[in-house]
Amino acid sequence: MNAPISVYPGPIQGTSLRQIDWRFLLPSPPQGIFQHLVLLGGSAGLAKRIIDVGFAQRVSQDVPAAQSADALIFLHQARITLTEAAQGLQPGGAFYYEVDRRWSESFTTLDHVKRSLRDVGLSPTGIYWAWPDFATHRVYFPLDGVEMLLWYLTSLASTAKPARRLFELTPRLLSWFGSRVLPPLARCCAVTAVAGLPSKAPPALLQHPSLPQEVRQPGLLPLMLTPGEDDLSRVVLYVRAADRNRPSVVLKFGRSSDQNAVIENEQAILAAIRAPLDKVMRQTIPEPLGVLRWGQLVIGAESCAPGRSLSTSLYIWGMPLRQKLDDLQLVASWLAEFHRQVQIKRLRWDAPELAEWIERPLIAYQQAFGITSSEQRLFCEVRQRAAALVGLSLPLIWVHWDFSERNLFRTDREITIFDWEGARPGLPLFDLLFFVTYWSYRARRLRGDAARLHGFRKLFCEPGLADLVSIAAHQVIAQYMSKLDLDRRFLPLLLVLLWVERALGRYQHQGKPAEAAVARMRNVHIEYICALAQYHNQLFEGRYGK
Repeated sequence: MNAPISVYPGPIQGTSLRQIDWRFLLPSPPQGIFQHLVLLGGSAGLAKRIIDVGFAQRVSQDVPAAQSADALIFLHQARITLTEAAQGLQPGGAFYYEVDRRWSESFTTLDHVKRSLRDVGLSPTGIYWAWPDFATHRVYFPLDGVEMLLWYLTSLASTAKPARRLFELTPRLLSWFGSRVLPPLARCCAVTAVAGLPSKAPPALLQHPSLPQEVRQPGLLPLMLTPGEDDLSRVVLYVRAADRNRPSVVLKFGRSSDQNAVIENEQAILAAIRAPLDKVMRQTIPEPLGVLRWGQLVIGAESCAPGRSLSTSLYIWGMPLRQKLDDLQLVASWLAEFHRQVQIKRLRWDAPELAEWIERPLIAYQQAFGITSSEQRLFCEVRQRAAALVGLSLPLIWVHWDFSERNLFRTDREITIFDWEGARPGLPLFDLLFFVTYWSYRARRLRGDAARLHGFRKLFCEPGLADLVSIAAHQVIAQYMSKLDLDRRFLPLLLVLLWVERALGRYQHQGKPAEAAVARMRNVHIEYICALAQYHNQLFEGRYGK
């Protein structure tokens, strides 16, 4: 008996590579490319993208008369029976099937889906919950057990609003009722199968011989994160060993070969920054496990950070301020010790440094965004103050450039920092100032650009330190500068330069709009620069001194 065919109102829109993220869950081919793939329920543009990224040599959108396809993709828009679809698949071929139980005429159980597949000669290899749905998927949860979902809920998921406290009850339900609680929750199910005899073949990615043997066991399914709104975001697979309840290996890769260099670079960066660290600090950085090739893609493997994402504590509604203050102190202490150990060299602040670290970004900012009269005054002050510090020294260190709570895992008294793909040598304080800024928003529960801009002024611009958040933030900044032997007069310079660099980074990501007015739109970092420009006297003469 065939499972009911789900019909979702509306066609597939666009041809983003996000629409074919299901390819990373298929049990074959080991080398990452199919000879003949049949796409049912997708657009012609989507079929073309499958060929463009090298996932299949040939893609057709009708079931062939003979069993000639080595892969068949049955999307939830497809209007054909399961029996008719399966007839085009050759023995051993890969099958992907989307079951949208939100729009089915009757509620389809997962046991029913499995029986329907077996009735037409297909052997299920994995069932995943596509959350929140197939169109806007962010996570694919494996439904072979509760371990990975429970790990995600307790380690990665955040609960910022009171209404979402109900979400925190899910781990308890999983602990009490086990996997029985999952099928009713999973309304959008992605099923993988092979044509022929029963199989426990994992996704082809997990069969690569370069991976540790512990994660290449039959029946182990990964948890797959598919973030982002465009094709630039990376896909992440968390893989656990059979005897563990949490992931031990993380696989990272781009949606196209355009991201291969980024993946390879991160592996090199991890090796470089771990090398000078002592044994204790080395454990706080993921271990690079090498790269492997799968079709046109380069896959980076690394160890999985222990603990819980810091965002899960900073975002939890009702979290006391003392816990957030403890998070800040722990992170700042780690960062100071890390930068002490990974100093590349001490820079003598002289003419070449002024050209590289002051003139280059300020000129690039003016070329990209134009410059207002207040920004002109601010930059003039920066140049004068920078020139006055000639002869001093400061450390050249590794800057993470995305040092935020979502990239930090915490255990009891230890943290691990991951996602180093954008790291590069740079000036001190950038990572700490960036973290402190956004930590202060979480600590004060500020939402929206206007509220956060007010919080930014309160933290860095307005005179006095009247609240615990500001006092704690400036205490850790002072402790960091003392540990790195950094003259306090560098602080206002580096604060301005941080947001100049962040504004330029957003500009690059937006594709370099031609008009300065357009480039300034939706670039919140420029608002921070404007705030610093408004309070430039306080910045250089007041709180931070001459």
